[in-house]
Amino acid sequence: MELQGLRELQKSFFAFVAGPDSAATDVRGSLARVAVRGDESLDADQRLGIYRAMCLARLVEVLRDDYSVVAERLGDTSFEALARRYVVEHPSVMPSIQHVSDRFPEFLERELVGRPDLGERALVERARLEVFSEKDPVPLVLERLRALPPEEWGTVALHPIEALRVITRAWADAAEAPSPKPHVTRVWRQGFEIFQATVDPIEARALDLLLDGGTTLQELGESLEASMSQEDTAREAGALLLRWLEDGILRAL
Repeated sequence: MELQGLRELQKSFFAFVAGPDSAATDVRGSLARVAVRGDESLDADQRLGIYRAMCLARLVEVLRDDYSVVAERLGDTSFEALARRYVVEHPSVMPSIQHVSDRFPEFLERELVGRPDLGERALVERARLEVFSEKDPVPLVLERLRALPPEEWGTVALHPIEALRVITRAWADAAEAPSPKPHVTRVWRQGFEIFQATVDPIEARALDLLLDGGTTLQELGESLEASMSQEDTAREAGALLLRWLEDGILRAL
């Protein structure tokens, strides 16, 4: 078979196996149905259907692994039903399964109107996946700042590592009924370890500055001046900087 013909056959096979339900019956899967030989035990569609069922089961398993907390709270039966609907409505378009679950949080938000907390929890789990796949962090360390004159600390540019996500949430993590609890979750990676923490309102405002093009210690202090004394401002800004350095969420200079 010529290369072009093989490529078209591969596309057709992929459409039948991983595409929407319509792809198994329309022109997208027709080449695969013609190429596969059936017999008295199984016709072409049935043989291809085995691969389609295996692919669907594998993608559902990927979703279960990616969103394990949501799966646990929904229960096996409810989660599998939702996952299967998602896979059918949002078929994989890439050979890699890395991005198959990208839209699952928004799907849950739409489908689980009575459990908005689970949609938010899915956003946190998605963030954990994303930071794991980001470029390896090279964090700014305190020793690097100590090498600078103290009067220059306030103007050092502070930028976040790529492996950082900040999620604004309206609901508490709950095993059963949702309860309102506005808060902000920070998710980041150090080496191969992923961490998450709830941050206070002061750090949440500071993170907005950090993620909006970067900031400096001086700018952090200025952003806090409206809500506290000058002494408290200096203490809080310094504490934020040390916390971020310890957690490794600032990118090396």
